[in-house]
Amino acid sequence: MLDFVGNARPEYNFASKFRALIGKSNQPIKTEIEDNFPHLPLGCRIELQKHTQQTILKNIQQAINTKRRLQQLINSYSQHTNDALTLSNFLRLNSQVTLEDIYKPKDKKLGGWHWLKGDESSAEQADIYAAYYRAINTQLLSCNSLSYLCFLRDLCNNNFSFTPTAQNQQYALMAHYNFWDNTGTSLGFKTLEQSLQALKHKELQHELAQVITLLINRIHQQESDLACLPTGIDQTPRQLFGFYINSTHVHQ
Repeated sequence: MLDFVGNARPEYNFASKFRALIGKSNQPIKTEIEDNFPHLPLGCRIELQKHTQQTILKNIQQAINTKRRLQQLINSYSQHTNDALTLSNFLRLNSQVTLEDIYKPKDKKLGGWHWLKGDESSAEQADIYAAYYRAINTQLLSCNSLSYLCFLRDLCNNNFSFTPTAQNQQYALMAHYNFWDNTGTSLGFKTLEQSLQALKHKELQHELAQVITLLINRIHQQESDLACLPTGIDQTPRQLFGFYINSTHVHQ
């Protein structure tokens, strides 16, 4: 019997230690612990007292996910699973890491999933990398509009082309400012379509699509048109949003 919990300091990394014992698994380490390690090598077993299990789970949940720790998890990812290293798969395997954790570290205007992985980008691409990071970190992570997120998802899937309906035009303008944070004229764009087309980037689109899917999945929301209220100046119906985020009821 090994007692390697004891009086371990709060920063002790239990998650990585158990990962090393378990080997490759598609399950989050939290699930492995709660299910009594069903994927251990044949003939092996780990038994944890209830208090010990609670201590370990609390440690994993409260771990501070710094840039260094996140990069360690990314670098060791292939040791624990055969699944492709994508943002969605990484967060599923490391349930103690949140989407906000991924986008918290930064270096000046750059940050995010590709930056954490150390993917190379040329100086000419700095603006578009910064635009994606700005939009996700400062706007989308706190966005609670399901319809707007779906519009952005469709933009990604259609190479930033969109059908110019009244609502889509409104959402496209929102997207322009979310990403570029400046007027089109000052950036040299003659049209809204040109502004969004400038965001085409295969790898960053893939990252954005994953972020949007994760955001949609975690927002339990109902959007209902307020038929009793007049439409806005542009004839776009006003909407009422009632949603739950992380089990907290918020009214807008």
